[in-house]
Amino acid sequence: MASPSSQPPQGMAHVDSSEHFDYVSVKINDRLLSEYLADDSTEGCDTPNYSDFIPTRRVQSRPQVTVNVYNTGGSGSGTGGATTIHDERPTAKDEVIADLTSQLAALSRRVDELSLKQTSSPLVIDSGTWSTLKVRSWEHPQAHTAGRVSFSKKFKTSPNVRVSMSAADVSRSANFRVKVYATDIDAKGFTANANTWADTKMHSCEISWLAIGS
Repeated sequence: MASPSSQPPQGMAHVDSSEHFDYVSVKINDRLLSEYLADDSTEGCDTPNYSDFIPTRRVQSRPQVTVNVYNTGGSGSGTGGATTIHDERPTAKDEVIADLTSQLAALSRRVDELSLKQTSSPLVIDSGTWSTLKVRSWEHPQAHTAGRVSFSKKFKTSPNVRVSMSAADVSRSANFRVKVYATDIDAKGFTANANTWADTKMHSCEISWLAIGS
């Protein structure tokens, strides 16, 4: 009966034992390395038996990618080297920062565009006076007097109007109570108002006004 030929396990190449090469196998399940060293008894044999390889140690695998680089160009002799590739993918934080930076740049450009389109309109200023004597006589005091005032300047929209009392004639038999204000303001004018209350008798009142707009 012929004895089975002595062959190393599948995946193990034929090696000259005189060179004492180490065999390294990888176990996928636990990702450990098992190293086998050639036994001295295999010297003189063409092919070492699998039983002649004795496990010596187990080494934890460290997964990484190593790239060998060889210089094949140029006039000199080729040189080689190795480097490890590390994971440098952008993180979620980097993507958020890049997105916000892009949005800020777009917003700044939009603001600049709107600033160029915005043209400054010159201010329009108008002023004058109004008196209750324009709508009623001095001899007939009233608690409330109002009259329409027209602007001499042209406004595109309703201006900002401020009024103040510049003169008043009230009866000396009562306290001095006078209030002036503007209502119904539009681009063409406003209504001036002069009021009193309680026992005050206002014979006349003069109002100074100022309108500012565009």
